[in-house]
Amino acid sequence: MAHPVPKDLKGEERFLTIPYMDLYLNKTGAIYNGGVTVLSGVIGKLTNNAIVFLVLLVILNIAVYPLAQTTIKKSAFDGGGVRRDKFLYKKYSYKKKKNIYLRRAK
Repeated sequence: MAHPVPKDLKGEERFLTIPYMDLYLNKTGAIYNGGVTVLSGVIGKLTNNAIVFLVLLVILNIAVYPLAQTTIKKSAFDGGGVRRDKFLYKKYSYKKKKNIYLRRAK
């Protein structure tokens, strides 16, 4: 029986896990990694080269996986535990002066 998921964590429940490697995939990760996989497939098809497809597939999936799966440490910024993609969006919005407050922890 599964445990109930809190409201603020909806969409972040793990639905695919590789047990011995401690890797998992949530809904956001599936969207990011799936999008990158489709993009590398399209570029591989346009270039008609399987090596380009494989290299892009591996490099882009390794680059995108931490965005949806890892969180910011509490010691790095106030209110840690935020997913890395949300944090980077807030940081970008703060630089554009959209009234989103982000400050360093002391």
